[in-house]
Amino acid sequence: KLELKDQEIVVCAFSRRGNLLAGGCRGGSVVVWDFDTHGVARTFEGHAGCVTAVAWTRSSRRLFSAAADGGLVLWEVLSGERTHAVSLGVPIGLAALHPRKRDLCVACTQSQGGAAGAVVLQHLQKPEQRVSLLPPDVQAAEDAASAAGKRGDMVACFDLLGERVLVGTARGGVHVVSLSGQVLASLQVAGGAAIKSIELGRNGTRFVINS
Repeated sequence: KLELKDQEIVVCAFSRRGNLLAGGCRGGSVVVWDFDTHGVARTFEGHAGCVTAVAWTRSSRRLFSAAADGGLVLWEVLSGERTHAVSLGVPIGLAALHPRKRDLCVACTQSQGGAAGAVVLQHLQKPEQRVSLLPPDVQAAEDAASAAGKRGDMVACFDLLGERVLVGTARGGVHVVSLSGQVLASLQVAGGAAIKSIELGRNGTRFVINS
C-alpha cells in the first residue's frame, strides 16, 4: 500500500522496468516511489496547478509532466532538476511524451471562454517549435460546438513509433495526423459522441476509443 500524506494523486505511470512509479498530485508536485526501497525516492516541485499527465522516457532517467498551469516539464530523475520547461499559457488537460524522442510531446489544452481546446506538437528544448495538429476547418467546427455549450476538450496519443498522432475530438471525430499536421485518415463516431480517451494496442495496428 502506497501512501503520501496530505497529497492527492490524480495521475500515475510506471517506469519501463516497473520498479518506479511516478504520481502527479493535485497540488502541483510530482513524486516517485521506489519499489526496491518501498518509499518516496524523489519529489519534484515546479507546477502551480494540478498535474494532468506524467510519463517516463525509455531510459527512465527523465520524467515528463504536464499541468493545469500550462507547464510542460522534463525532469532529470537523479538530480531532481528541470532539464526543459515550456509554458503553453493555457491549462493542459492531457499530454503524452513521444515514444522515442524525449524532447517532443503532444499536448491537449482545455476548452475555455467558449473556445474548444487545441492539440499541439511541442518541442521541449525549442519552445518556438510548435505545430497545431488540427486543420483550421476542424478546429473552427470544434470552436463553434464549444461556443454552443458542448464539451470542447480533445484527446490525443502517439502511434507505436511516434510517426503519427491520433486525435479524438469533442464532436466524435478521430483523426490520424502526421507530425507536420497533415490529416492522413479520419472516422466519425455514430451520434457524434465526444471522444474521452484513445488507447493504442500493443501491436500498434489497432486502437480503442472511449466515447
